[in-house]
Amino acid sequence: MDAHGRMDGRMDGHADGRMDGHKQEQMGSRTLTFGDLSHSCNAHCNCSGVGYDPVCGSDNFTYYSPCVAGCGNVRNFRKTKLYSQCTCVHGPTLFMASEGESNETGFHYMARRDPCTADCGLIVVYAAAVFVALFFTFLLIVPALTALLRALDEDIKSTGIGVNYVAIRLLGTIPGPILFGYLIDRSCILWESTCSGGSGACAIYENSAMGMNLFRTM
Repeated sequence: MDAHGRMDGRMDGHADGRMDGHKQEQMGSRTLTFGDLSHSCNAHCNCSGVGYDPVCGSDNFTYYSPCVAGCGNVRNFRKTKLYSQCTCVHGPTLFMASEGESNETGFHYMARRDPCTADCGLIVVYAAAVFVALFFTFLLIVPALTALLRALDEDIKSTGIGVNYVAIRLLGTIPGPILFGYLIDRSCILWESTCSGGSGACAIYENSAMGMNLFRTM
């Protein structure tokens, strides 16, 4: 996210973290505040304290909100919201034709509601790899249990199974969710605020950092 409050719309697993080259900032903390969203291009909008309402600009950057993008006009169009006169969007003016009508009828806009979509062509490969890994992980449960029973004497088989499952709970299923939750929270770059001033849910995750953190735990 840069001083305009915008994030590269291509923030996916393989193109994460790219920022606007001529407005890039160095930030010591991943957590952004509302102060990071003010810029001369949206100073006339008074965006202090606005909530997270992402819009996708015609420059393929996701902006924190229409206010941060400096948009001066909004129109409900074809089940979405289109914004024009966006002073912070450095992209061309686009045109959306009216549904079922000629291309001469429509609305010119510079941003539309919702974040920009990420183009990740490797998602199918990743999903297939995860499926294979999980398949063989669960496939080994019965052979591992069989090997455990064969290795124990008849009078301590039940005790061995109990100790095995206690170890699995203590070393895996109990600390696992806590560790994964901590790593996911560490990947957050923008936290929402509650009405009481506390920290709410994460609005934006740094996908590359989350992927690396989770990969290291596996």
